Amino acid sequence: LYNSPLRQLEIKASRGYQISKIQLPLDGGLAADAIRLKQAINIPNTQNIAGCLDLTGGASRSQLYVPLVHEERVLGMLILESTDEAAYTESDQAFMLQLATQAAVAVDNLRRFEAESRRAGELESVLEIARAVLGTLDVEALLPLVARRARRLMGADTVGFAVTDGAVNSPAALIVPATSPAGPPER
Repeated sequence: LYNSPLRQLEIKASRGYQISKIQLPLDGGLAADAIRLKQAINIPNTQNIAGCLDLTGGASRSQLYVPLVHEERVLGMLILESTDEAAYTESDQAFMLQLATQAAVAVDNLRRFEAESRRAGELESVLEIARAVLGTLDVEALLPLVARRARRLMGADTVGFAVTDGAVNSPAALIVPATSPAGPPER
C-alpha cells in the first residue's frame, strides 16, 4: 500500500519474493513514476532501464508496475517481476489494470469501514460516559470509567486526572495506569 505522507510503499502481501523489508522508500524510479502518473509502466528489459525496483536480488528481467487508483488517489501498487524478458503483454497489463481497479475499491472500502468503526467506538464511549454521569454524582466512581475509555480510544498506557475541591493548590490526583484493576487499554 502507498503511504503518501512518507512517500513509501508498505508491502502487505507478496508471492515468490524473499523480502526482508516491508517498507520501500520511493526516492524516484519507476514505481514513483507510476504513482505520479497514475498509470501502469511495463518494462520489457530491466537491464537497459535505470530506476527499476528489483526485489528479486538481480534475477528480474521484466517488470510491470500497476498503481491502485481510486477517486484520483493512489492507494497502492501491484508490482510483477519475471526472470523472462518481455514477460508482460498489453493484454496482461490490461488485465492487471482491471484487477488493480477492483483492489483499489476494496482497499478504500476497508479504510472507510475502519474509520466508521473507530467513530462508532468513540460515540459508544461518549454515550456510556454520559449514562454514567447521569447515574451517579460520585466523581471518584466515574473517573475510572472515563479513564478506561480514554485509554482505549487514545491508545494511552496511563490516564491521569487532577481533581480539586475548589481551593487553590489542593488537587487530589487519580492516576489510572494500564495495569490497574480496570485492565489493560482495550483496543
